[in-house]
Amino acid sequence: MYGRTYHKLMLNLRALHPAIEPLVVVDAYGKILSRPGLDAKRRELCTLAAIAMQNAPMQLHAHLRGTLNTGSTREDVDEVIAIVEVDLTKERALKLWEMWADVRERNL
Repeated sequence: MYGRTYHKLMLNLRALHPAIEPLVVVDAYGKILSRPGLDAKRRELCTLAAIAMQNAPMQLHAHLRGTLNTGSTREDVDEVIAIVEVDLTKERALKLWEMWADVRERNL
């Protein structure tokens, strides 16, 4: 999911506390992402929709990248954003589209 930024994520987690890295890798990614029912692409699109509804810009940025890293197209992400934006304030919807434009253009 994190692609080329995985190493940076691991360093950041270790800096917070040594116990966080295995917790995130084993529990959050290992156990949750490997559950049956949805493939990685669909699971990440659902995660993107849920995070877009929250005020969590760092996580949103990471999951915008993650959708591309798990096989979604730019059009898939456009569709998810179009679905959730109707439930956001105009300001939050605009920030979401701006962040997506940045990720999309820079191919992060």
